[in-house]
Amino acid sequence: IGGIPITSTVNGRPSQTSTMNYSDSVYALSYSNYFDRLFTDTIKNLGIGANLKYFNKTIATREGSAAGYSIDLGLQYQPETIPWLNLGLATQNLVGSGLIWGTGTQELLPMVMKLGGTVQILGDNAIKAAVQSLLLSTEYETRPNQANYPGQIHLGLEWKPYSIVAIRSGIDQAWKGENGTIAYSYNVTLGVGIRYQGFAFDYTYHPYGSLSENQAHYFAISY
Repeated sequence: IGGIPITSTVNGRPSQTSTMNYSDSVYALSYSNYFDRLFTDTIKNLGIGANLKYFNKTIATREGSAAGYSIDLGLQYQPETIPWLNLGLATQNLVGSGLIWGTGTQELLPMVMKLGGTVQILGDNAIKAAVQSLLLSTEYETRPNQANYPGQIHLGLEWKPYSIVAIRSGIDQAWKGENGTIAYSYNVTLGVGIRYQGFAFDYTYHPYGSLSENQAHYFAISY
């Protein structure tokens, strides 16, 4: 972003004195595979993945520039004897340098751990075989090195009455400031998806807090 105005007070009134530029980039190198493909006689259906991320941020001057790296690690497991269950664990910024600014200041990146799973309630390879599909997804998110931030829970449900139509709903737990402490807001989300001959349309409604101005609508079309 270029040409951001910088203002100061001149004769008691705000006046633009100059401009500044801002940029923020992340580059990632990713790899994933299954354990039994890497090592024989190991657990089947256990996948592993990792990201090596490089950050570069610039705010106007050399002193306002920062760079650093971090590594993400993820595991996914689908038990052979429980085909309707999938489990996952992801850790963002597991290790890394943080952001090193031109002034020498180090800004640590928060470690984020997410433990989740899906349960196929109805459909193929489900708890109960059915023409319709019903999928439940859950996720617990925590920040081990930020004890003042409580864990968050995210829930989602997808119902497919027909193979081409998906109706979705969920609860997205989020942080909010309340009386000098961190509390929760519970955002109820809604969505619908349509798949037909390779085309896909998805719509999601997601409020953020209680303000009507913070309600978001997402549309996606793909082929």
